[in-house]
Parts: sequence; structure tokens; C-alpha cells
Amino acid sequence: MLPCVGQGAIGIETRADDERIATICERLNHYNTRQCVTAERAFLAEMGGGCQSPVAAYAEVIGSQLRMRAVSFRNEKNVRRGDAKRPIKEAFELGRQLAEELK
Repeated sequence: MLPCVGQGAIGIETRADDERIATICERLNHYNTRQCVTAERAFLAEMGGGCQSPVAAYAEVIGSQLRMRAVSFRNEKNVRRGDAKRPIKEAFELGRQLAEELK
């Protein structure tokens, strides 16, 4: 079972001009987690979805690669699944690629 996009990621909102807090929060940022969430969100955006969309995605770092599995239930008669890998730095492209495959 795949989760909804972005599950388990923590988001922190700060004031736009608060450099001190921005610096502190940047130290909390975990690069691999950010890349995973970027791929999942790119998938969701490309699918044209939001919180109520019948899609799911899970990205994870494996070695130097980002692997993402995704599923779309948009057409109940034809459930579509995908699985792809790319270099970690290509997170956005990975999400878009899987969405295109599942549309």
C-alpha cells in the first residue's frame, strides 16, 4: 500500500524576513527527504491533483538513486501503477515522468 503524497514530512512555516529563524530551520532540512517530497509533489501536481485525488506515491533514496512508486485510481476500471528511478538530484523530473506514465 502506498501513502498519500508527502506523508511523514514535516513542514515549517516562518516569517518571510526572519533571517535568523530561516538559518536555524535550514539546518533542520534533510536533503534526501526534501528530494523525496519534491518528487512526490511533482507527481501530484502533474496528475492535476490535490488532497482529495485518488493517487498515491512513495519516493525513497536507495544508494545514489531516487526510486519512486506510484499508483493512480483515477479510472476505477483501470488502476495504473508505476515504478521508476533517477539520480537524486532529478527528483522533480522523476515525479513528472511517473505522472506522464500513469495518465
